[in-house]
Amino acid sequence: MKNLLILLTAFLLPIVFYGQVSVTVTVTGGSTTLTDDCDFIGDTDNLWAISTQDSPDIDGNGYGLNFQYEELNGTNQSAPNVPSQIFSESYPACSPTGLSFEWKGCEDDGGLGVTNCDGDGNGTNGTQNESITLTPGTNSYTFTGTGTNGVGGTSCSTADYSITVEVVVTGAPLFPDVPDNICDAPMLAVNCGTTSYSWCSDQTMEACESAILPTGPGGVDDMSVGGTAWFAFTAPASGAVFIDTDPNGNTQIGTEFVIYHAADGYGCTSGVNICDGTAIKTKCEYFSFIDGADTGGTLNINSAADLTMDCNDVTAGANGLVPGEVYYIQLSSDDAGELGQLDIAICDDGDNNPNDSRPP
Repeated sequence: MKNLLILLTAFLLPIVFYGQVSVTVTVTGGSTTLTDDCDFIGDTDNLWAISTQDSPDIDGNGYGLNFQYEELNGTNQSAPNVPSQIFSESYPACSPTGLSFEWKGCEDDGGLGVTNCDGDGNGTNGTQNESITLTPGTNSYTFTGTGTNGVGGTSCSTADYSITVEVVVTGAPLFPDVPDNICDAPMLAVNCGTTSYSWCSDQTMEACESAILPTGPGGVDDMSVGGTAWFAFTAPASGAVFIDTDPNGNTQIGTEFVIYHAADGYGCTSGVNICDGTAIKTKCEYFSFIDGADTGGTLNINSAADLTMDCNDVTAGANGLVPGEVYYIQLSSDDAGELGQLDIAICDDGDNNPNDSRPP
């Protein structure tokens, strides 16, 4: 029994756009010009197989199931049981915008269940690599390659192999990108409400940032690896807050952050000459270090950082909060290249009880 095998491995390129985006891939057809059984024993059996993975592996699932389309004991030159969906994923934050295809075709002597053309494959077209750019809507793509090393029948050494996939991209933005610039920092409410963002690429660092970065507080010593995002808040009357970068367990990146007091308050207008608009001082020059964190959770081993701060309970090397004053949060990912959802919540910690006012 001989098999015609086309092996297609599909994975998604690390190009990114934002929002609750759904991506599906469906095999809608496979064909070959092969009409001969290459060693003249039995009928030619056609087998199409495919597996898929998004890249980077945002969903964390790795390669999915291996899907096979097989036509036994006949001369059918097209894949049966199609259309067949082989990939479906929704992304609340970051989503790939490219597909890369690696595929191969042959008539194989390996028997039923063969899923590759390695070894004794006849008429193989060799490994084919294709790539496309995802665009919203429904698009169809057909890839073709010619086999050159077949033996036996007249069509074995020149057979063409093809596979057709339909790619559907739907959705609209759900979470905004993180605020990269200090002057774009949103003022977060101190009410335990969760605000969600998309961390979809390494952020930039403004020129003044490297000069203000402290060394070592809370384990934070290098925020330049993933760049930084910025947030602001006003200290409550209690002078105590709990800052959590994974309040509901949905944050997909490791985090670390530093807290600064802003002597000029909120915004970036104090250092600008009102007469000619020139910058007299950068925003960073109004900052003074308060505290930092690189881990979180009950045992302080979670990769998503959190921090409890109080005006009267100051740890060594850190400073407390002053009620009514404005503070900035400089936040980074633990590693370069991290992608995913980032949640942040700030709670009024009242009497500094770790259980007060925190998200469930």
